[in-house]
This record gives sequence, structure tokens and C-alpha cells, in this order.
Amino acid sequence: MLGHEARVLNTLSCSIEVAHGSPRLYYKNKKLSAYEAVVPRIGASITFFGTAVLRQFEQMGTFCVNPSHAISVSRDKLRALQVLSRHHTRISTTVFVRHVSEILPAIERYEFSSVL
Repeated sequence: MLGHEARVLNTLSCSIEVAHGSPRLYYKNKKLSAYEAVVPRIGASITFFGTAVLRQFEQMGTFCVNPSHAISVSRDKLRALQVLSRHHTRISTTVFVRHVSEILPAIERYEFSSVL
């Protein structure tokens, strides 16, 4: 591996210390040394904590193959569609409403606009 050593860390065994100018990360209560790169594998059930740990690595200047922002966006389907749409990627029309009463009008708007 070109002189690199891989180490698998359990995200849930990490703790974060946010301090002025010197972010620190601990693993099983021991301070982690600097890492050159991180390849995150964060399960959906721990997205919030996992991305917080990943952001701490980013704050420490560690290269992250999948940045925390990208993981957060990918876990939010509507946000992911909004990002893809902004970058002119073809996506299926998606409607997001707050109340049940808005569903039929939204469908009717879509049907009307696709006829035009």
C-alpha cells in the first residue's frame, strides 16, 4: 500500500474535543495522532455522530475520501435531488409537500406542465 498502514476505527468509540485552534479526536479515550487520509464507512443509523467525527478529521486537516457534507447530502434524498437539479442533472420530477391536502394539487400541476 505504498507505505501506508490501514487502521479500522469504530466511529462510536471516538470522542471529539473542540478547542480554539486545536481540534482533537480521541479513540477509546486516547488521543489520535495525525492521519493522512480517512475512508469513511458510516452506517445510516449513526449519520449524525459519524459525520461529526468525520468533520473533526477535516478540521484537523485530514484528507477525507468522502467529505462529511457529501455524506450528509446523500442521506437526505430531497437535498440530494436539489443539488443534482442545481447542477442540471436530469432527475425525475419530485414533489415535496407538507400537508396531505397539497398532494392532489401538486399532481395536477405536474400533469398540466408535462402536457405543455
